[in-house]
Amino acid sequence: MFRKNTRHQQIPLTNHVDELPEKLRKRLENSWGVFYREIYSRIEETPFAVLYADCESQPKVAVNTLVGWNF
Repeated sequence: MFRKNTRHQQIPLTNHVDELPEKLRKRLENSWGVFYREIYSRIEETPFAVLYADCESQPKVAVNTLVGWNF
C-alpha cells in the first residue's frame, strides 16, 4: 500500500548530528545537505503509487529513498 514519505521533513528528537565535531558537521552539510535539498526532497512520489500493492503487506521502502540510492 502506497504512503507518501513525510518522515524526512521533521528532525528527530534525538539528533546525533549535533554531537559531531564542527568540522564533520560542516562536511556532512556540504554533502548530504546539498543532496537532500536538491534531489531527495524534490522527488515526486505520487507517480510511483501504481507500483505498490493495494492490500496491506510488508512495509515498503519510500520511493525517494529508492531513487536516492541510485545517485
